Amino acid sequence: MQTMRGNRVGRVSKESNRRTSGFTLIELLVVIAIIAVLIGLLLPAVQRVRQAANANECEQSLTLIGTAEGKYHNANHHFTSSLTALLPYLNQELASGQSGGYTFAVIVPAGVDGFQATGTPGLPGKTGNMTCVLKQTGPVACSPTPNADTLTSMMLMRLAARGAFEAGAQVLGSTSGITAQEIRSYLASPSTVSNVFNGLDLDHDGQVDWGDFNAVSSASPLFPFIEQIKAEMAIGAFNEHVTSLPGVKLTDLPQNLCSPEPAVTCDIFGEPPQ
Repeated sequence: MQTMRGNRVGRVSKESNRRTSGFTLIELLVVIAIIAVLIGLLLPAVQRVRQAANANECEQSLTLIGTAEGKYHNANHHFTSSLTALLPYLNQELASGQSGGYTFAVIVPAGVDGFQATGTPGLPGKTGNMTCVLKQTGPVACSPTPNADTLTSMMLMRLAARGAFEAGAQVLGSTSGITAQEIRSYLASPSTVSNVFNGLDLDHDGQVDWGDFNAVSSASPLFPFIEQIKAEMAIGAFNEHVTSLPGVKLTDLPQNLCSPEPAVTCDIFGEPPQ
């Protein structure tokens, strides 16, 4: 059962439509805590499972391309560098060269009866961080995409800046007389992470995924920030299969956002882990 604070988190996520100036102190603390947990814990975890899932799907897609190339070779006695030529043996989306957040291409070297198929993140650091290659003579091999991890860190830092702006706007627009110590103490509470997680798990399936983010009400004070998150992370780009992306469970996250003792060490404005 959610605590009273956890229930407030859910209400803020789903249906609050009051102006910031109408927030009570606890409601303002809840909004700030949601932003802090999103930036400091949830979004980095969600991005990790997203990239892992997309890389796994890339491997599967390359296997399908390899199978299609084999069938094409049996019918035409040579391989092809055209994905559209594989349409009789490949689905339309993959034949377009964009699927699951990745782009795909096939090279057929001159004078060689073979091929090399490559899957590359459509947006390195966002839709993926691994580049995978398949040759007709071997299994799929994946390696880190150059600079992808740096680009991920830059993306999370931009989101942290947006989160700080949003949290600051909530404080500036408030008439509750909130203090820095009140914010730090609330963020340091042992129940903050679980309350925020349960409040964001809008379908109550035990995980936070993109379905939950999409379910945040347009009347919620969090809605503009959630939309900024989806735009910055390019969710759905290059035919990314958003509905099949796995979510994050509470057990995947640290129990505390920051150390309860001393609470002064808690950051008022969240930042991604180093």
